[in-house]
Amino acid sequence: MENQTKNLKPPAQIHAIARRMFGGTGLDGGRAEEVRGCWLYTLHLALGMPVECLFRDYGADEAFNNSREPIGSAMRWLRAS
Repeated sequence: MENQTKNLKPPAQIHAIARRMFGGTGLDGGRAEEVRGCWLYTLHLALGMPVECLFRDYGADEAFNNSREPIGSAMRWLRAS
């Protein structure tokens, strides 16, 4: 299990966004602290999604169910690193 979590990569979309955000800064989104930041941001978004959907009355049950996988992936990666 530990070996599997070490190979987890941040979601491709977040990695692409990080590369655009860091463009021209000398950072490329591939260093350990940048990858950790991507995972923390993924966790932040996944934790906030059900709250936001409940607040806007979008159907919090579905949002909660959809947010469980990114929360789990982020937590596995953060525990392993």
